[in-house]
Amino acid sequence: MSSENSLIPYHAVQVLGEGPVLVLAPHPDDEVLGCAGAILRHIAAGDRVTVVILTDGGGFHPDGPEREAYVAQRRQESRAAAAILGYGEPQFWECRDRELVYGEPLVRRLCETVVATDARWLYAPSLYELHPDHRNLALAALEVIRRLGGERALAFYEIGAPLPPNRLLDISDLLERKRQAIACFTSQLAIQAYDRHIEALNRYRTYTLSREVGAAEAYWVIKGSEATRKFQTLYATVADWWRVAKVPEAVPTGPLVSVIVRSTGRPELATALASLAMQTYQRIEIVVVDARSAGPLQLDTAHCRFPLRVGQSDHALGRSAAANLGLDLAQGDALIFLDDDDWFEPDHIAGLVEQLGLESATIAAYAGVRCVRPSSSHDWETIQVYNDPFDEVRLRCENFIPIHALLFRRQALQGTLPCRFDEQFDLYEDWDFWLQLRERGGFRHRDAVSACYRIHEGGGLGVAADEQRALAAFQAIVTKWRSRWTHRELMDLIARARHLERLLKGTEEQRAEAARTVDELTRTVSHSETQLEAQRTELEAQRAELEAQRTELEAQRAAITRLDREWRDRYEWVITSRSWWLTAPLRDSARWLREQRNRLAVLLARWAWQAGVAVYRGPGGQLLSRLPFGWKQAARRWLRRGVVKVPEGMASARRVEEPLRVSIIVPIYNHAEYLERCLHSALAQSYPEIEVIAVDDASSDPRVQHILDRLAGHPRLRVFANPVNLGISRTQNRALIESHGDIIGFLDCDDFLTPDAVTACLRHWHDGIVYAHSARINVNERDEEVSRISFEHLPRQNYFTENLERMYATHFKLISREAFARVGLFDPRFDAAQDYDLLMRIAFHYPSSAFVHIPEFVYYHRFHQRQATSLQMDRQQEATTTIQNEARLRQAIGAGQFDHFLSIIMLSFGKQRQTLAALESLRATVRVPHEIILFDNGSEAETVAFLRERIDGQFATVRAIYHPTNLGPSAGRREALKHARGDWFLVFDNDEIAEPGWLEELLVRASSVPDAGAVCCKVVFPNRRLQFSGGFIRHLDAELIELGLYDRERDATDLATVAFRECDWCPIGATLFTVNPGPFLHEGYPNAFEDAGVSMALRRQGLRLLNSPASWVWHQHFLFQEEVDMKDRYLRSRYDPQQMLTSIATFYAETGMIIQDEYVWRENGLFALSREKLKQLLARQRAVMG
Repeated sequence: MSSENSLIPYHAVQVLGEGPVLVLAPHPDDEVLGCAGAILRHIAAGDRVTVVILTDGGGFHPDGPEREAYVAQRRQESRAAAAILGYGEPQFWECRDRELVYGEPLVRRLCETVVATDARWLYAPSLYELHPDHRNLALAALEVIRRLGGERALAFYEIGAPLPPNRLLDISDLLERKRQAIACFTSQLAIQAYDRHIEALNRYRTYTLSREVGAAEAYWVIKGSEATRKFQTLYATVADWWRVAKVPEAVPTGPLVSVIVRSTGRPELATALASLAMQTYQRIEIVVVDARSAGPLQLDTAHCRFPLRVGQSDHALGRSAAANLGLDLAQGDALIFLDDDDWFEPDHIAGLVEQLGLESATIAAYAGVRCVRPSSSHDWETIQVYNDPFDEVRLRCENFIPIHALLFRRQALQGTLPCRFDEQFDLYEDWDFWLQLRERGGFRHRDAVSACYRIHEGGGLGVAADEQRALAAFQAIVTKWRSRWTHRELMDLIARARHLERLLKGTEEQRAEAARTVDELTRTVSHSETQLEAQRTELEAQRAELEAQRTELEAQRAAITRLDREWRDRYEWVITSRSWWLTAPLRDSARWLREQRNRLAVLLARWAWQAGVAVYRGPGGQLLSRLPFGWKQAARRWLRRGVVKVPEGMASARRVEEPLRVSIIVPIYNHAEYLERCLHSALAQSYPEIEVIAVDDASSDPRVQHILDRLAGHPRLRVFANPVNLGISRTQNRALIESHGDIIGFLDCDDFLTPDAVTACLRHWHDGIVYAHSARINVNERDEEVSRISFEHLPRQNYFTENLERMYATHFKLISREAFARVGLFDPRFDAAQDYDLLMRIAFHYPSSAFVHIPEFVYYHRFHQRQATSLQMDRQQEATTTIQNEARLRQAIGAGQFDHFLSIIMLSFGKQRQTLAALESLRATVRVPHEIILFDNGSEAETVAFLRERIDGQFATVRAIYHPTNLGPSAGRREALKHARGDWFLVFDNDEIAEPGWLEELLVRASSVPDAGAVCCKVVFPNRRLQFSGGFIRHLDAELIELGLYDRERDATDLATVAFRECDWCPIGATLFTVNPGPFLHEGYPNAFEDAGVSMALRRQGLRLLNSPASWVWHQHFLFQEEVDMKDRYLRSRYDPQQMLTSIATFYAETGMIIQDEYVWRENGLFALSREKLKQLLARQRAVMG
């Protein structure tokens, strides 16, 4: 029996899915009445939404001005609703109302639209709708999703009649906007109160949902991979649909196809006929031949989609006789057979008619057939597929074309020797008929499986006949045809038989070899079992010894606990004693003096630096432009380095002897009834060095704020609030950035901890550990224990491989701050599975020895009806699949496997030893197929000699190209890219060092985000401060901008530097491009800002610019080097202010934006110019370059 929740959902979802969307509406207004809530959810998630309105909505209005005005009004109403929903302009196909026809033209047009929009979600009215246009579109959409399949999904929506839903979408917060959109359809609301009807339907859909849900839209979702099976289960429903509907059909075109169904009255006949009703080809007649002799077949011929006639005889008919009677009754230009227990897929006849019409000499066309049988899961199991190309010699040897695979022309039945089924055959009669057809013309094969052959229980493949009967039938076929085959045809048969004999001999040799291998394996297994038994005995002995050691260990632990309690009692006595209280001022004074000494040094350094900056930015800065170049660069280098800052949240570095600090992060969204218990369990931890970071993600329940207000004064608690709902990943990331802990623990707001949870976990923590996970207790809503999960039985030998199968390193999670700084924060793409993604990234970059399992049960995980993971099950599964795919890709890249060939571009201009170190780092970290193009950009002879001696021929993947003059960085990279053979491109500076694992993350990031154009690394100076993790643009006015660098000068361990983000521009050093940036690099950028120019060009092409927070690259900048060859020449070229002004002029010409860079403006005196004079100067500078 089915339970209630298997018939209708008892939980609402917030989204149906993600990705591009195509909404199909039969009439203007259906897109709003049926699925406005889903459209709004997709738009909020950033999904691209396309709406197609198929008919003009003209109703019964006759042709003329009145109808045209009415149609125009309905179009305008849909446009107004689209503006409210925010998806843009709908497409209008202008089919005539009530004349939408289910057929091949409609299905193909819809398929083309799905492919063109790259739609992953297709919305259409349901099969249960009453209006014929709705039903025809539902059938067409179902056929589209069956044909295209893959990762797509079809969501049926309801308007005029309820459907049986498997998803209920919560639209409580969207109901008002849906009302506003419906109100746009004034022409329809004047006829009927559709607004009240639809709102009533949406409210009724909350019947099985919790009280908080005020309105819901119902959907029946079918995945593309399930569509074929759904079609078969719907055949009976479809047959009833045609019986009720009497929908209009367009005037059919093309040849008339006769489908001959030989029947013995089996119950499966209904499915066969229903599959004919689903054909997208529209000019069909059905001839049912009753092969029995027991009364007429009971068929409802009056309500079939296509004309149907029944042929009968006064006696039982054999297979051949029944086939001949069908041929006599058929009137079609082309004919095909269908046995009463088989069926066609919807495109079977349409595809065969198309093949048959390609060439007049073709007498027959056939498609693939799938042999299936019912499985134990009430599905269809494929046993074999017949879908082989035509082979004339093979056809003489065997029949490889099932009878309902082939469509043939009527002309084969005409003439002096018409093709007929030979009634001496009741086995292989179709084979004999195919041989007759072959004498009259060619055969064409349609390489598509579009029909099904049912294997009954106990049956085999093909005709179920005993061997003697089959052999006799085969001999009869050969006897009939042998005299009609030519000498050449007989020789072909002999040659084929010899070929088959050789294949059989080879197969027999392989079988014998396989048998020997099996024998050897059997012996090996037997030996292994013997060894295993011995090892098992030894293991039992070791287990007994271990049990004795465990008993001893428990006794020691009890003694340690007693000593710890005694120490705590003494410690409490000391810190509460009068002497401790009296000496507190002395200790505080000493600590204050140490801190003030450090702060004073930093303060004096900051004052000196600020004074220098003030001079540089003020009128006195003009004097710098008159200084010698070397002095000027030294001054700029001092100003750029600034004063060493302590990263936020790390103001007082932890001394080695201090205890580890632990931050417990609690992301909050509602669950007020469990929240207080959760927070108290975190705040009451026995471990002393604890802080609790609670972030409210815009909870809709006001009780949450009341609870947080009550607890706000607790010394261990820090509370933050998101102004809008950001999702679990961004909420946890905010908490991570605000945290101070060396170790971060995670607690869901409806769960709770034991009082000693942190203390128990830290007993197992030691140097080298970055990730700990504990055993947990599952409880229900009343805190009653449901189950316990410890994971002690798991091997835990390879955390990456084992968790790739399924995640077990879960609650209570403790993760080191170092791990986040290394691999990045939570990825917002994976809300509901974000912790799994983080685990897989950590497990890839750290050894399994860095993980520890805590066997103690310290975490209580709550099961309840409104649990977030229950509400997001489908989304979580999709995210899990994506995470596993990305983890496998990361693993494959590490093993040297990747789908793209990588061209790495490196310029050299001096810095010879840094160049060698950069190449060494690439050799150690790049394993995928690649090339490195080292383009020397006019270096001095000493540098060139060094490169030729130390690099040429020393690196297998390096091609060195030596240019006699310096082209500048932009033109130099462009010339290097002309030699590139890759389809992805990586620009890597010659003074950078790659960190292990950098490339895996960079390539996965680019592969996983659609439309990624460029991905930049996290580039760090030797002093562990960031140069950049991407670029942003600050608009000073409509034309003037500043180019900024994300996270510049922040400490590399600052967790604010490892968030996933989209960038405004990508600095070109250590940046991956998925398109060749060469066309955007040119002499217009002689020494600066070419990376901003390339970035803007990519964005104009609709490509996205991203960062990769776990791709660490060290920049050995000349500021941090004692000696750099060609340093002066490099600096004069790199910081030539006139050339930099040219770059600004080029950027303005390409983008209409003027870059304000303090150095360039100061050196060129631009601050004193008006905007108009500045533009004139840029135009002149550009003209000089032109």
